[in-house]
Amino acid sequence: MRKRVLALVGAGLLVAACSHTDVQQHAAIDTTQKSIAVPHVKRGLLREIVSALSSSGWRLVADSTAESPQRKKGEARTAPPEQPQLAAAALASKARYRLAANARAIDYCHGGRVYIYDITITETANGAKVLEQSGRGCDRDIVQKFKEALTSQKQ
Repeated sequence: MRKRVLALVGAGLLVAACSHTDVQQHAAIDTTQKSIAVPHVKRGLLREIVSALSSSGWRLVADSTAESPQRKKGEARTAPPEQPQLAAAALASKARYRLAANARAIDYCHGGRVYIYDITITETANGAKVLEQSGRGCDRDIVQKFKEALTSQKQ
């Protein structure tokens, strides 16, 4: 029994030692304009981040600029080079901020998944970074720290 307890404590310490989060807030988030463009989500950490935004009262807008058009191999690009800029300008009229996220599940943790991740919130008008969060951790801890970063104000 004692060995089992020691093994569980050791495993808990090992998992806790491997998780870390770096949050950099470059500017205060304007809480009077809580609209954000998000990429299409199906599952995983990004779905949880989008759910957290929605439950916090953010208006979500689909970010169509995050999608790349499907082309067959060897097919030339037909879109003019200014089309992405026009789409970004149209997006700026719909949402104040834009969410970009990259996450990779690498393990399991207490009822969830462990991710290596990068989350960035930028201004859609000028592309300036407002908030960056990155690291490695359990999904529920990542979402909790993301919520805390959204509500904290840059000093």
